[in-house]
Amino acid sequence: MTKRTCFPLAVLGWAASASATFAQRYRLIEVGTLSGHGNSFPFAINERGQVLGYSLPVTTAFVWTDGEFRVLPFLNPDDPSSIPSDLNNNGDAVGWSRALFQGHAVLWPAEGGIIDLDPPGANDSFANALNDDRLVVGFARNWRTFLWQDGKWTTFVDIGWRSMNNAGQMVGDAGLNAFFWDGVEAHQLPGLRPGQETSANKISPSGLIAGASNLTSDLAMPVIWENRRLIALGLLDSGGGGTTWGVNDAGEVVGVLSIPDGMYRTNVGVVWRHHVMHNLNDLLTDGASDAWTILNAREINSSGQIAAEAYSPSRNLNLAVRLDPIDEGMMIWSFAPNQPGATNMLEVIHATPGGRVVFVAGTARGEARAVPQCPGGRIELVNPQVIGTAFADADGRATLDRFIPTGLAGKRFVVQAIDWTTCQSSPPGFIQIQP
Repeated sequence: MTKRTCFPLAVLGWAASASATFAQRYRLIEVGTLSGHGNSFPFAINERGQVLGYSLPVTTAFVWTDGEFRVLPFLNPDDPSSIPSDLNNNGDAVGWSRALFQGHAVLWPAEGGIIDLDPPGANDSFANALNDDRLVVGFARNWRTFLWQDGKWTTFVDIGWRSMNNAGQMVGDAGLNAFFWDGVEAHQLPGLRPGQETSANKISPSGLIAGASNLTSDLAMPVIWENRRLIALGLLDSGGGGTTWGVNDAGEVVGVLSIPDGMYRTNVGVVWRHHVMHNLNDLLTDGASDAWTILNAREINSSGQIAAEAYSPSRNLNLAVRLDPIDEGMMIWSFAPNQPGATNMLEVIHATPGGRVVFVAGTARGEARAVPQCPGGRIELVNPQVIGTAFADADGRATLDRFIPTGLAGKRFVVQAIDWTTCQSSPPGFIQIQP
């Protein structure tokens, strides 16, 4: 039986369906860097798990496929420099490559070679995104925004489009505002604060949009837009902002947040599922968290694979990695429906079937402390309070219903669960109550 009572926290996000894929942890697979190069950085991942990135110090674009690199050729081998931007599901990539004294938009077909997309008379351009039909959107001097397909250029709505799906929908920015192209016209996307900047970075196949909306001139909140409705996703620390870079149709969102690091701040890669946010470094398997620090999560595909940037202290390098989802480990899974002034449900998965689960909430993440009467359990919360208990069903799900007062709108909490049978503690889940 599940115990259902009330507690003063809001619950946000999508409710997890019975058919949801439970991928709680990640196995880190090193993409690495090209031979003779140093740092590498990821840009995209497609449905085949291929990763698009580039290596330094000679800026060289590549497509990585399960351990094999395809080096993307330069327009001018005598002056080598290329930066990629997007990868489609066929393995075609687009970006920029230096040609003489200017940079040109380019297409790297999956079958090999390079195609110069610089529009006639432009002499300075960049290709931002493409879809599986090799429809490319870019930006060029004189031409400004353009579309390219099958060797033909056309001018387009003058917005800095960053992402395109196979339906031809696009998202991007103009000035301080994020925009969505629905295939017919451009729509400005709403922000959290009037007059503050919004940015749209990625659109999923079905039209979910990932980006950010500024709370102040120097503090950005990661957000998504669903049917052009803004949903705030929350911050790890009130002193640092972030953005979302990728989103799939399951509503899994990835991005980067800024966190305190002594006198400075550092970046950390994060994932949101059903509006519960997790630091990706808490979710690595096989001891990878001892050897790597996930700094940035760039994109996620429909299988839940993530292209990320990670730091290797042993080599003092930032390297591209792929994070493959593993179905294991108890986790705060969903917080729904995110409606202050209503009853909301907090859900845990992968608990001991039939076992008792204790839910604990705090105001922030803190130092790990032992759980009284449960050896091995650890709670990492500031001002922890037990907010209820529930019993897991035969599938290991435990849910807790709580009424959320309207006065908690816009607040943030950190939640953990303790499996009282095994004394296993879930990683902290960050919950942003909707404004």
